[in-house]
Amino acid sequence: MPRSSKGRSDGEGPKLGREGPKRRRDAEENRTRIIAAAREVFALQGFEAPLSEIASRSGVGRATLYRNFPDRVSLAAAIFEDNLLALEARAAALEGQADAFW
Repeated sequence: MPRSSKGRSDGEGPKLGREGPKRRRDAEENRTRIIAAAREVFALQGFEAPLSEIASRSGVGRATLYRNFPDRVSLAAAIFEDNLLALEARAAALEGQADAFW
């Protein structure tokens, strides 16, 4: 069978069947739920709160939590990034309204 420029035989490669996009969407939803749960748990119990509590509150297993965030520092970084993106969106929405404050 002839090889493509990427070294695979023609016709070989990732198949994007019906489950592919759905699985990716589910993974993104899990990640979003984990971040939201971590924000709540850390606010209530502090940064040393058990990660098992975050997994439970987000509705995922501990393996899913650790697959997305190998440690609590990476989870905190994701919360920080999420907060920063929300702040940037709010700032963009207020752009042009700065004169109203002066």
